[in-house]
Amino acid sequence: MLKRMLYLSLMIVFTFNSLSAQKNEVEYKRLTEREKGIYYFNESLYSGSCFENYPNGQKGMEGAFKNGKRDGVWTWYYENGAKKRETVYCEGKIQGVSKIWYKNGNERFK
Repeated sequence: MLKRMLYLSLMIVFTFNSLSAQKNEVEYKRLTEREKGIYYFNESLYSGSCFENYPNGQKGMEGAFKNGKRDGVWTWYYENGAKKRETVYCEGKIQGVSKIWYKNGNERFK
C-alpha cells in the first residue's frame, strides 16, 4: 500500500512538472540570438512560446522555439488584430510558403 501511494505521488509530481514546462512563454525581446537563428533565455537554449505586443497591448506576433530554433507556426498581426503573415518553421528553417494578408484580411501572397 505504501509503495502504491509513493508511486502515485511521484506520477502526480512528474505530470505537474511536464504540464508546467509546456507553458513556457516569454516576450520575444527577452530572448538573445547568439548564433544566427539560435535563441537563448537565461543562458540556456530556449524551448517554449514567445510573443510580441504592440504598445496598445494588441498581439503583434506569436511563435515557438525548440532547442533554440524556431519551430511550428509563427504568426504576425497588424495593429488592428488582423493576420499579417503566417510561416511554418521546423528546426529553424522555413517549411513551404508563407501566407501574407493585407490589413483588410484579404490574402496577398501564398
